[in-house]
Amino acid sequence: MRKRRKKIKVNQAILFAIFAIILVLVGAVIFLEKGMHRKEAPIIPSVPQKPVETELMIKGCLFDLGIHKDQTTTRNHTIKVESRENFTRDQLSFAFKPVEKYGSIEIKDIGHATIEVGDETWMIEFIYPGKGVAAVIPPKPFIPAFPTGYMAIIVDDMGPDMKPAEQLSSIDGDLTFSVMPKRPHSQEVALYLHTKGREVMLHLPMQGAAGHDPGEGAIFKGMAPDQIRTILLGDIRAVPYISGVNNHMGSEVTQDREIMMLVETELKNKKLFYIDSLTSGKSVGFKVAQEIGLPWNKRDVFLDDEQNEAYILGQLEELKRKAVKHSSAIGICHPHPETIAVLQREVPKLKDEGITLERVSRLIHE
Repeated sequence: MRKRRKKIKVNQAILFAIFAIILVLVGAVIFLEKGMHRKEAPIIPSVPQKPVETELMIKGCLFDLGIHKDQTTTRNHTIKVESRENFTRDQLSFAFKPVEKYGSIEIKDIGHATIEVGDETWMIEFIYPGKGVAAVIPPKPFIPAFPTGYMAIIVDDMGPDMKPAEQLSSIDGDLTFSVMPKRPHSQEVALYLHTKGREVMLHLPMQGAAGHDPGEGAIFKGMAPDQIRTILLGDIRAVPYISGVNNHMGSEVTQDREIMMLVETELKNKKLFYIDSLTSGKSVGFKVAQEIGLPWNKRDVFLDDEQNEAYILGQLEELKRKAVKHSSAIGICHPHPETIAVLQREVPKLKDEGITLERVSRLIHE
């Protein structure tokens, strides 16, 4: 009996010891948790950051205009741009649109723009060909890159005369020709170019800036839908063998969604494609084409706004750069003697420079 009592006491002592250990462990855990809660997270001061580096943003907008860094000079928040292309107000407004997310942009004229972002004010000055040192800047030679690019060149304003068609069709390169309707040699030129294996388009006259006459067969704002349709179908019949259409002038009409919807729906019904000449930065032509499923593309570079060979050559170099950078690019030019001379000399060199000249129908978006 005495041994049994002794054994019970031993068991009780063991249980007590275990219970005490458990209490100690629980207490330690509670103590550690309280200590951790007492530690406050370190306060990291927030450092205000500029939403964007203003100068880089401006130069990005300039790059979208085809302006490279070697054409700009920056000094005391003024950027001077030596441009090889004449820009319009609409083109400048469109290019600098991203600035509005961070500040304001004022296009004073085609030579001056002011940008304000936060407490910074930047002045952009454009020097155009023939108006300062930009006129004598020789174009930088094009350096072929990999992968190579595809390029199309559309020669607009064909039809008044046969001679340019004969000169240009003899060039060893797949140029595309856009023929105006109802001109003295429209049908003759289209037939001749077709027999030479060249792609033919309709150069559709449309109302442009005030004071500029788009000529016979033009579509104007304010015309009734039936009148527009009649003119369009008449222009299509006036130029045989066409595979597509681009606008002649049209800076007013191409901004009108209702007219462009009507015109491009008819082009789709005729199984033609549309190239937006982008005579206005506010054009909705290519956007409407996307919406209705009309095969389309748009102009990247005008080659001969200035009719001198140095300028045209510089624009051709820019078109090559865009073709390599974006895989493809489209240039538009006109049958001026200076343009013909440059194309005769430079087009045969394109293959050696890694550029494939294609008819424009091969660069359209479905």
